[in-house]
Amino acid sequence: MLDRVVGRHTDYNNSACVSNSAVLSRLKLAYYRMFAWVYGVVGRRSDMILVNSTWTRRHIVSLWQVPERTFIVYPPCDVAEFLTIPLDKRQLDDSRSRKIVSVSQFRPEKNHRLQLAAFEKFLASRPSERQSRFKLLLVGGCRNEEDTARVGQLKTFAEELKIAENVEFRLNVTFDELKNCLAEADVGLHTMWNEHFGIGLFVHQLYIYVCKVPKLHHCIRIRDSC
Repeated sequence: MLDRVVGRHTDYNNSACVSNSAVLSRLKLAYYRMFAWVYGVVGRRSDMILVNSTWTRRHIVSLWQVPERTFIVYPPCDVAEFLTIPLDKRQLDDSRSRKIVSVSQFRPEKNHRLQLAAFEKFLASRPSERQSRFKLLLVGGCRNEEDTARVGQLKTFAEELKIAENVEFRLNVTFDELKNCLAEADVGLHTMWNEHFGIGLFVHQLYIYVCKVPKLHHCIRIRDSC
């Protein structure tokens, strides 16, 4: 986050009114650095520190400076039900639709707008007569009215991009419905920046098994979190 403020990049947690102002950016950077210092002082008082991935350990060690007391405990993830999905469920014929599936809550940091924008560029690169074969499935939960409103904004954005007919929103699905979504997937998509372990990483490990082609933001660092 410090890098975003230093670089004055606009994002969900660094509004344009701040990023466009050198004075406000300096003030915010000073506040963040002070907070990071206090966070480190408090963290170093811990007798034992548990983190959930190699990436997170590096992050905590850089702030708290006590590597000898910082240990990784990977969260247990039950995959038994997902392993029941037959690999031959999806027919490999050339006429069926191709589905890109994204699984995450509809929170601002998940950056669904980027997924829609990228999908629009992808469709534009396909011949017009083949575009209808490609579908983007956005699967996830809405925690509150704010999330529900965000979904409405995403639907409006899809209409503005003229891809609404190729985008499907599946909200608050059941576990069985989630399994079916993964079984339908040809590609898994995830765009959150600075995901630690996160259920997104777990789901995309399942993509590797179920649909074979995950597409993640590099910062998720599967190789660092296994």
